[in-house]
Amino acid sequence: MANRMALLLVLGWAGLVGTLAVLKHLSFNSSAYDLGVFDQVVWNSSHGRLFENSVAPEAPHFLGLHFAPIVVILVPLYWVYPSPITLVCMQALLLAVAGVPIYLLARDLLHSHVLALTMLVAYLLQPATAYIALFDFHEVAIAMPLLATALYFLLRQRYAPFGLALGLAFLAKEDIGLIGAAIGMFIVFSQRRWRLGLGVVLAGTLWTFLLVCYIIPSLNPSGVYQFAALYKDLGTTPQGLVSNILHDPSRFLRPMVGFEKQAYIQQLLAPLGGLSLLGWPVLVIATPSFLSVLLSDSFPRLLIRHHYSAMLLPTLLAASVVGLAWVRSRTGNCWHSLVPGVVGFVVAAAVLGGYLYGPLPLARNFEPQQYQQAPRLATARELIAQIPDQASVIAQSGLVPQLCHRRTIEVFSRAEPGLLPDYYFLDTDSNALRYPLPQGYDYPYLKALSKVKADAGYRLIADRDGYLLFHRETPDVGQTIGVTFGDQITLVGYHPDNLEVAPSGSLKFTLYWRAERQPEVNYSLFAHLIATNGKRWGQQDGSPTGEYLPTSEWEPGRLWRADWSIPVDAEAPPGEYQVLVGLYDSATMQRLPITGGGLEPRGDSLTLDTARVTATPRTDPHIRSGL
Repeated sequence: MANRMALLLVLGWAGLVGTLAVLKHLSFNSSAYDLGVFDQVVWNSSHGRLFENSVAPEAPHFLGLHFAPIVVILVPLYWVYPSPITLVCMQALLLAVAGVPIYLLARDLLHSHVLALTMLVAYLLQPATAYIALFDFHEVAIAMPLLATALYFLLRQRYAPFGLALGLAFLAKEDIGLIGAAIGMFIVFSQRRWRLGLGVVLAGTLWTFLLVCYIIPSLNPSGVYQFAALYKDLGTTPQGLVSNILHDPSRFLRPMVGFEKQAYIQQLLAPLGGLSLLGWPVLVIATPSFLSVLLSDSFPRLLIRHHYSAMLLPTLLAASVVGLAWVRSRTGNCWHSLVPGVVGFVVAAAVLGGYLYGPLPLARNFEPQQYQQAPRLATARELIAQIPDQASVIAQSGLVPQLCHRRTIEVFSRAEPGLLPDYYFLDTDSNALRYPLPQGYDYPYLKALSKVKADAGYRLIADRDGYLLFHRETPDVGQTIGVTFGDQITLVGYHPDNLEVAPSGSLKFTLYWRAERQPEVNYSLFAHLIATNGKRWGQQDGSPTGEYLPTSEWEPGRLWRADWSIPVDAEAPPGEYQVLVGLYDSATMQRLPITGGGLEPRGDSLTLDTARVTATPRTDPHIRSGL
C-alpha cells in the first residue's frame, strides 16, 4: 500500500509540475539558455548530427561546453515527438523519480513506511526541486536520479550497483567527478573501506581533471574550460585555482561569507527542518556542490530558483534520512512514540518551506503570469510559421526555444560577428529586449535592434503586435548616387517617398550609406529644404541611423539604410525647392567635404533632388461644403 502511495505521489508531482513547465514554455517564458540549447542538441543528434549546436556558438560541439554525453538517451523520444515539451515533461518525471531512492532509503533505515512517505513528500515539496523542474531543461535532471540511486546503494553497502549508478552519473556533467571524490572520502572514513574509497576518490578527481583541463577545452574553439571564469577571483584556470587555494587558504574562505550565501543555505536546509545536519557524515558528500556555488562570482548560482542546487538535493535528503536513523538508534524503545511527532515536524517544515520559498501554486512566490498565454502570442506563432525550417535565424532568448529545430539559430545581440541569418525575429516588448539584463540596462539590446533596422540587406516583412520579422534580401538602393564624404562615408543611393508636400507636412526619403573605412567620429546628417532664393524652409539634423547606431560603429563595407524626413515650415510658399544633404561633426560643426561622385557637388553639401511645396488650401469659415 505504501509503495503504491509513493508511486502516486511521484506521478502526481510529475504531472503537476510537468503541466506547469509545458504552460510556461507555451507562454514563451522559456529561454535559449538552456532549453533552446538542449532542444537543438537533442534534435540535431536525432538527425545524426551528434551534439551539434549553434544556440551557444562558443561551443559548436556541445561537449565543448558541458560534458554530458548521457543526453543521447533522450534521442529516441525525439524520434517519436520532437519538441521542447518532450524535454520539460521528461525533466519533471526524472526529478520525481529521484525521490524513489530517497523513499527506499528511508524505508530501509527507518523501518517505517510512514516516515518513508514523509521523506518523499519532503523531497517533492523542497522548493529547489520544483524550481529545477520549472527552469527550462538541464542535464542535471538526468544526473539527480542516478546520484540518488548511487547514494541509496552506497548507504546499503551494495557497491556493485553503486558503482554503476555513479559511473553513469559521471556522464551527466563534468563536475560530478568531484562529488564522486567526496563519496570516496565518505567510504574511507565512515565505512572504513580504504581501498575502495581511495579508488573512488582517484577515479572522480582524475575524471573531472581530465574533462576540465583537456577534453572539454579540446572540443571548443577557445581551447579553455569557459566556466572557470566563474571563479576568476580564485584563479583564471582550474590549475591556477588549486594552486592559489593551497598557497593562500584565506583566499578560499573570503568568498564564502555574505548575507546572500547564508540565505541560500537557509533556503535549502530549512524546508528539511535542518535534519540534514544530523547526518553530517553524509552531508560532507555535498561539499563540492556547496563550494561550486559559494565560491562562484556568479550571483544567479545563489538563487534556488535556478538549477545549480540540483546536485545538493539527493545528498541533503540522504543526510536527513541518516540523521533520523541516528536519532532512532539513540532513542531505543521510545522511537515509536516519537514517530508521529517526527512526521508532523518534517511535514510542517516542508509545507512551510514550500510556501515561503517555493514556486508552486499556493506558495507566496507563485507567479501565475508565467503560465498565462497573452493574446499577442497568436501573432508570434503565425510569424514563426512563415519561417522555413531550413532558414537560419537570429531571435531573442525567449523566442529561440520556439525555433530550434534548424541547423543555425543564435541569440539576438549575442550572435557571432559577421553572421548573416536568413531571418531576424524580434520582440520589441521592453522585457524581451532587456533580457537577460535587469531593468535599466537595455542599451545593448536597443543598439542591436537599431543595427538590424538600419541594415539595408534586410527587409521588414512583418510588424505586428510588437513582433518584427526581417528577411535577408538584395537591397534596392533606388537612385544611384555614389558620392563620398571626406573619403570615409559614401551615399550609395536614394529613394524618395514623396517629392510633393504641403506646408507643415514632411518630406520623406530613404538614404543608403556605406562606410569606406571606420568613421573617425560620430557624424550627424543635415537635410535642408532650400528655396530658389537660397532661403531655408525646412531642416532636420541628427545621427543618420539613430542614437543607438552612431556612424563610428558602422562596419566598413556594410550598407546602412536611413529613413529620413524634413518637416516643412508652415509659411513655406508654393514652388520648387532643392533638397540638400551633407555630413558634419557635431562637436566642431565642421562639414565633411564631398570627394567624388556622379552628381554635381555643392562644396560640402549635395543637391539630392527637387521637391515641390503645394499651395495651402484656402478655407472660408463662412462657406460650408455642399451649400
